[in-house]
Amino acid sequence: MNAGGIELRSFEYRDCQMKNYVVTTRADNEEAYSGKTVFAIVDQFAFECDGYTPQNPAMDQMKVTHTAKTISSSDLRSTDKWEPGFSVKP
Repeated sequence: MNAGGIELRSFEYRDCQMKNYVVTTRADNEEAYSGKTVFAIVDQFAFECDGYTPQNPAMDQMKVTHTAKTISSSDLRSTDKWEPGFSVKP
């Protein structure tokens, strides 16, 4: 399923085999401009699979974690050696 070209959900099937294949024609029951009934050839496949995994790319994008680009507290300069004129009061 997609919305505006963005894939929202899909399924990944595994261990599948084709069990049946049929070619049929479907008429639309409308007479075309040429005076003939229009029909379509339809391929029908039947598959049997041993399992599937649902995929949700939109949700996966929301789960992406980003790390902040900040300095670590261990990178800060020592506060016990202030410049002259400053002192630490307990």
